[in-house]
Amino acid sequence: MKIAMAAAVLALVVSPAALAAGDAAAGKAAFQQHCSPCHGADAMGNTPMAKAFNADLNLHDQKAQSLKDSDIADIIKNGNVGKGGKMPKPPGVNEADIPNLIAFIRSLADKKAQ
Repeated sequence: MKIAMAAAVLALVVSPAALAAGDAAAGKAAFQQHCSPCHGADAMGNTPMAKAFNADLNLHDQKAQSLKDSDIADIIKNGNVGKGGKMPKPPGVNEADIPNLIAFIRSLADKKAQ
């Protein structure tokens, strides 16, 4: 009985959902380092780079927020050039950053730039 209970607790602790939760504060730091040149420090997408590519890079809007977490992860890992988008794979982002970046992006839902 104790073994089954311990296994259940361990499964909850290391489940993919728990791992995918991410830390929005760490994600904000990673965003500022890797993503803000194109998306802007406020993630509103009003940057010279966005204008040069005529790209909608606002991460607060419904278009960005309606993406599944797995889709956001794929875009961060691989970019979306050739998939109908204009974003190249961002340099310097590592696997550990991805859940944190997703958590930060989700924190932007329905918020104006802060």
